[in-house]
Amino acid sequence: MPPRLLERLGMSTHIILIDHNVPQHWDYAKQNGFWDLQKDWQGLIAGDEAYFWITGTPGRVVGRARLTSGKVPLPLGAPHAWSPRDSRRGDYHFRIQLADFEDIPVVRLKWGEVRAATNSPGRLNPVTRIPDAGVSWLRARLGMATDPYDEAITAIRHSGNADIDIEVMLEDRRVRVPASVVVRRGARAFRDQLLTAYAGRCAVTGTSTAGVLEAAHMSDYKGDQTDRPYNGLLLRADIHTLFDLNLLTITTPDYTVHVAPEVKDSTYRDLHGKRSAVLPASIHDRPHVDLLAKHNSKCDWLAKKSK
Repeated sequence: MPPRLLERLGMSTHIILIDHNVPQHWDYAKQNGFWDLQKDWQGLIAGDEAYFWITGTPGRVVGRARLTSGKVPLPLGAPHAWSPRDSRRGDYHFRIQLADFEDIPVVRLKWGEVRAATNSPGRLNPVTRIPDAGVSWLRARLGMATDPYDEAITAIRHSGNADIDIEVMLEDRRVRVPASVVVRRGARAFRDQLLTAYAGRCAVTGTSTAGVLEAAHMSDYKGDQTDRPYNGLLLRADIHTLFDLNLLTITTPDYTVHVAPEVKDSTYRDLHGKRSAVLPASIHDRPHVDLLAKHNSKCDWLAKKSK
């Protein structure tokens, strides 16, 4: 797999600070679907995850979310995100889009503890990246299950071996209580609907390991009304990542899988041109033609191939 694609598939993890004077900004972020920043913090890209830490001694981690965009300049005249009591109001210049918000039962932490355990930078900044090797510790400290897919991607990134079998890496050989598995993407109710509709199997690969199956939206999540089976696909975690990056899609009427030319790894290239492995038995739960077309319109490479 090319290093550039590996970088895009492997998520980075960040801590984003919330001023203890305005803890309601976490709720604002969930309502708005974005977060505004004062400075041009580097390394924020779509697919990353962010943990939100309310400042104090000790601090409090209250939730996490997935970035659906990189950092962009704040649009001129964009609505203000934050509380009128925010002393920094009017001094924000960049924005990141967020989705898949997850509240975390409040865990109190001191930065010194995190820094020592994760080998993080000496100072906790408004945006601080957690080294890959420390992410598993942070998740465990917050009472969250680690994701075997994330561990696989991390292992690949550090090994330099392009021939590692993704399927083998996905196999989680640790002993774990199934109820401890935390869904990384997709609201639980939406995922449950798709698990039923797709009989617990990935729409593209047929994988039936529940712990690596995620709910993917074709049309971006904009509230509960978008959590409908016909607006979703049940996908294995790595396939979901490719789908979100517009590097893999499905076309109708035959539900054929297409993989972007820049994805060279045979694990994914072998899927190109094949029919979807699983479709819902109910026609009403199958991917809506118009919604799927909307996703396909974002795949510039697909239009070029059709010419």
